[in-house]
Amino acid sequence: MDSLVVYLAAAYLEVESVRVKRVVNSSLRRKQLQLKVGAGLSLEEFKAGLGKTIFGHMGLLESAALVADGIDLRPDRISQSIEPIVAERAASTQHIKVEAGMVGGMRQVARCFKNGKPCVELEVQFYLDAPDPRDEILIKGKPNVDVTIKDGIFGDQATVAILIHSIPAVLNAMPGLQTPIGKAVSETFWQCPVELGC
Repeated sequence: MDSLVVYLAAAYLEVESVRVKRVVNSSLRRKQLQLKVGAGLSLEEFKAGLGKTIFGHMGLLESAALVADGIDLRPDRISQSIEPIVAERAASTQHIKVEAGMVGGMRQVARCFKNGKPCVELEVQFYLDAPDPRDEILIKGKPNVDVTIKDGIFGDQATVAILIHSIPAVLNAMPGLQTPIGKAVSETFWQCPVELGC
């Protein structure tokens, strides 16, 4: 949700805004992910667990900031929201059982604002039996870019692959903390208020 977006945006001289949406059928994912998105809880339990047992997608705010920095849209403010997705019908996995009206998962959105308008928006939806899982990237500029990865990228396998493929870059990197978009953290000099939303 960050490096690929920045890579695609590099082909365009002008980018107005970026929107990335990821829909994940968490029925196919590991037990820990199903639990951390609140599947099987009541609405009250979900609200009480925000920031404690329900964390959502770790690093979404940071990915939004990386995208904004990578395409030179320095935000004035960054915000995040996390809300439950209520199951419309019963669903179950080998780990969790969800009845209609219970929490089936969560929706998390990180937004960067510039001059009061969203310039980067990253949204993830993790819920049981989510139809049409996918990763969407919409870059508004001249021209617009609209990319959809059907079924989405399977996160667990992708994490392992990225770690393995990063080894040569890490071995050849200059000292210091590097970001996924190829910049050192020390090169990111802008700061703005952040609203965590939990």
